[in-house]
Amino acid sequence: MLKGGRKCWIVLFTCMMYRGVYLDVVTSLRTSDILDSLEKFCYKVGRPEASHSDNALNFVGADKLMKELAWNQLEKELEVKRIKWKFNPPVAPWWGGIWERLIRCVKDLLKRMIGNAKLTRKELDKCLMSISHTINNRPLTTLTEDSEDLIPLTPWLFMSDIPMACFPERDEMRSRSLQTAYQKLKKIRRALQERFRKEYLAMLVQPQAEKGLGTLAVGDIVLVGQDNKKRFEIRMALRTDSGTLP
Repeated sequence: MLKGGRKCWIVLFTCMMYRGVYLDVVTSLRTSDILDSLEKFCYKVGRPEASHSDNALNFVGADKLMKELAWNQLEKELEVKRIKWKFNPPVAPWWGGIWERLIRCVKDLLKRMIGNAKLTRKELDKCLMSISHTINNRPLTTLTEDSEDLIPLTPWLFMSDIPMACFPERDEMRSRSLQTAYQKLKKIRRALQERFRKEYLAMLVQPQAEKGLGTLAVGDIVLVGQDNKKRFEIRMALRTDSGTLP
């Protein structure tokens, strides 16, 4: 409830890959308000290819209105594709666990920030900006105490790159300085994606049951080093009858 007794709702957009969030305030649950919020999201963060949600009437109504447009003509004239709206099964609330977990995080932060106080619309907007900043800058990978280590991966590192991801005309530019700058940017993006795959996605893989790790056979590859060393500092060795060979 806003100050003055007016009711409002918070719309949460999240990325299915990087778990970043974008928060917006609407004063009704009408379909038009949801479309307005989606339009602001596209201008602020970027246009999504698909949208996943539950079967709320405002979401279903928004998808119905978008389907009624002449998309064959729009795709040809505006070079945009229709956002595919995918709904959860009607009796399967657990399908929305990805965004439900983030909704809980937002609610917890709101309770800590404002408690039972009632804010104006402007004050609530500032609180939501602070909350989204906190969530989007949370580390996705393990933090270390090494001051020279790379900064941790956060959702914002990838969200800030989304608007620049769709710029195909850059490939057609023939200026040498522009091409050099663009190739450098592409190299940085590839390095960032590689870090995401190795440092974050690798942690999501469930480890297999550790069986027989205490016994080593001839020809096995082993790691020789101490626990406090970094991974690239640990030497690899080959198990032989007489010991190990580097």
